[in-house]
Amino acid sequence: MRQADKLKKAGCILLVTTMIAALTGWSQKAPEPEAAPQQEAANAPAEAETEENTAENSEKEVKTVLVSNMMNPLSWVDAEGNLQGYEYDIVVEINKLLKNYTLEIQAVTEEVQDITMEAGEADMSAGGYYLTPERQEAYEVPEYPVGAAAMKLYVRAEDKDKITNLKDAVDQGWKIVPVAPGGGIYKALTKWNEDNGNVLDEIPTQDGLTTAEKLTMVAEGQCDVFINPNNNDNLGIAEEMNLDIVEIDEPVKVDQTVLIIKKGETDFCQEVNEALKQLTESGKISELSVKWYGYDLLENLKYIKE
Repeated sequence: MRQADKLKKAGCILLVTTMIAALTGWSQKAPEPEAAPQQEAANAPAEAETEENTAENSEKEVKTVLVSNMMNPLSWVDAEGNLQGYEYDIVVEINKLLKNYTLEIQAVTEEVQDITMEAGEADMSAGGYYLTPERQEAYEVPEYPVGAAAMKLYVRAEDKDKITNLKDAVDQGWKIVPVAPGGGIYKALTKWNEDNGNVLDEIPTQDGLTTAEKLTMVAEGQCDVFINPNNNDNLGIAEEMNLDIVEIDEPVKVDQTVLIIKKGETDFCQEVNEALKQLTESGKISELSVKWYGYDLLENLKYIKE
């Protein structure tokens, strides 16, 4: 897509996402559209408002933060309009610690996150992003991660003993569930393919598929293997859908997950990093990880090769 087209599309998208922010914002439940006082409250910080807090927040610079509206449990909007999730909670906690900024959340799709950040039309995004040299070049990236994820394979239970890793699946001609074009999984698979002699003729891509839809494609035999970070609660979603899906032990890769910030926003990035440092050292991020996943994602960091 040409840059001009991206900017035009991102501009249109932001008109929509601004409306989303007004309804979801920091509130856990979207207010009724006609309730003006509730709509104003939805855009307020998570902490209770006082005259002192209001004066303090009015002096802070507002920064737009994108989170996913469909990546359970990272961040998603449920059927009742509640915005929630692991990375959403982390953003809320960061907002409490910032001295010079206040955060406005917009819940959007993964594709919109990518387009809007590439166009420089948002200040920060949380989307389960792997730390990569490309992201470090394109964005400001805080030193402290928000987690660490293992990219795993998900297959039908009956096929679990047929493979031990992705190379086995490719050698046997297994069909891979399409991934978002240009996204983190696509880039990781591209690198994996290069490191393994380009055994894949192409990496299948398709926009807009949810985790539930991808798991269903495997369960129903349309595809054979679903590749996704294990911090997306893939097995939990499969269980809720009564799908007999299992996880292969050997990961495709393990990497830390980070927030990405618009290039040039070095002061903002420094404050976010300091907030993440405090949340890490206090154990808050580990606490949120246990809340949403049942275990500490930061424990995965020990498997990363320096």
